[in-house]
Amino acid sequence: MKKILLIPISLFIVILLFVLPIVSMHFYPKNFTNVSTTQQTQKKQQENEPPCEVYITVEGIKDPLPLEQYIAGVISAEMPSSFHLEALEAQAIASRTFVLKVTENGQKAIKPSVLHQVFESKQQRKKKWGVNFNKNEKKIQQAVATTAGEILTYNGELITAMFFSTSNGKTESAEEYSGQDIPYLQTVTVEGEKELSPNYIQNTDFSLPQWNTAFNFQWSAEQLNAIKLTRNSSNRVQTMQVGSYSWTGREIREKLNISSTDFTIYWKPAQNKITVTTVGYGHGVGMSQYGAEALAREGVQAKDILKHFYKKASITSIKNNKNICLN
Repeated sequence: MKKILLIPISLFIVILLFVLPIVSMHFYPKNFTNVSTTQQTQKKQQENEPPCEVYITVEGIKDPLPLEQYIAGVISAEMPSSFHLEALEAQAIASRTFVLKVTENGQKAIKPSVLHQVFESKQQRKKKWGVNFNKNEKKIQQAVATTAGEILTYNGELITAMFFSTSNGKTESAEEYSGQDIPYLQTVTVEGEKELSPNYIQNTDFSLPQWNTAFNFQWSAEQLNAIKLTRNSSNRVQTMQVGSYSWTGREIREKLNISSTDFTIYWKPAQNKITVTTVGYGHGVGMSQYGAEALAREGVQAKDILKHFYKKASITSIKNNKNICLN
């Protein structure tokens, strides 16, 4: 009796094993599997991951920093956190490009100073912002995250993304600054900085002894009255000449430690002093930070701000640059 019952049960199990796959194929699409959900999840995770691992070595800091962590420290040091988010995003892309260029994609160290880019650690930011740390940090991190991996290139190569504080109404071309013509570093007009920048116009006074020390020779009243300034197309001083003496505007800025090369010199014999009036702050090449803020306040987006200052440069991603991601 038990043998008779076992035969039909066995047949029923065989039929189920044969029929169920066919029924499954009928009711479910051919490409439907449990794995597809997993693949979609993995794809989404990959899209949210950094394009590639890049670490930046900062002089004076023991351990290398992930690129985007480094950029957060640069933005907080280079721009006021009160700036418009679009200006902060423009700074993030410019700074990311700059550090990759200077360090050869993370292979060399970078100075945390105005010689390269200023940098602040998270601890320094906490100390600087105090009770406003969470609010400011959130804004900085948003600017970094929104632009993660984005860089500026020209003909497929990283550009030298120079930037500075405040222009005099125009940026200076690389050719007039250094003698080298660079297509993406040309003179462009900048508006709105005078109302925003605290450093737009500055006066610096020098006593005659201070002036003589800076130039390492004794100036006469006749020489001070005979100063001749030659300006370039951005109204910055190209050369300063007195008799047989001649200096570039950059040399004068360095000697006197003044804000820009757009300067005017006033000799005041009654007071025995010289007043130097400067317009703008910084070397003047590339992106003006206060100019970026002025554009952002007018509703200009970060990428268009960058296109304004870096003519002919393209905005792309690290993941599209094999030279960076292979390091």
